[in-house]
Amino acid sequence: MLSLGFTADDLKDKRLITFSKVFKPEKRFELLGLGKQDLFNEVKGVSTKVSRGLRKTITKDLESDNYIEANLLRESMILKYSNLDAKVITLDKIQAKHRVYAFFMNEEVLDKNKFREANPNYQKDKPCVYVGMTGKTLEERYEEHTNPRDKNYSKGSKWMKRHGVRGFSQALAINLLSHPNISRETLSYGEALQNEKLYVEWLSSEGYGVWWG
Repeated sequence: MLSLGFTADDLKDKRLITFSKVFKPEKRFELLGLGKQDLFNEVKGVSTKVSRGLRKTITKDLESDNYIEANLLRESMILKYSNLDAKVITLDKIQAKHRVYAFFMNEEVLDKNKFREANPNYQKDKPCVYVGMTGKTLEERYEEHTNPRDKNYSKGSKWMKRHGVRGFSQALAINLLSHPNISRETLSYGEALQNEKLYVEWLSSEGYGVWWG
C-alpha cells in the first residue's frame, strides 16, 4: 500500500475493501461449486498461504445477470470508497483508457450463414463492420486481429482474421462513429462495454452488417 503512495497516516484507523474482477455468467456456477477457501483464493487472486492471514471485515454479494451492469456496479462501488476521508477505503482504481472501435470487413462475410442470421436488418450495399473495445491503441488492436506475427494474435477475432479489411487506415471505420451518444473519448471498462453495445445496436438499426464480441 505504501508503494502505491499511501502514507501511514492515510491508512490509520481505516478499513480496507478490495473489489474482485467481474466474472461472466458462465463462470458463476463454477465459482458457486468451490469451497469457501478456494472461492476466496479465486476471487481475491491470492494464494492459500497469503489468504490465511487475511480477515474479511466486509463482505457483500454483488450480482447481476447482465455483465455490463455488473462492471458498472463494480466501478460505482470503487468510486464510492475512493475517498481517503472516509473510514472505509479501497486501493482499486478505475482507469479510463478504453475506446470503442469499428473495423470494416469484406463482403465475403455476407456468405456466412451465422453472420446473416445475426443481421436480419442488413441493407444491401451497406458496409459490414466488426465492433469491439480495447484498452490498447486501435493500431495495436488491429494488429492483434490480423497480423499472425503479433504476439497476441490468438486474442484476435476469427471474423477479423478471415474477413477484416487489410491495412489499418483502410479498415478503421472512423466515419461511422457519428452517433451523439457514442463517446470517442477514453472510457472506463464498464462504460466502454456499455458504449460498445449501444454502438452495435445503433449500427444494426441503421442497416449495417455488424459482428461483435
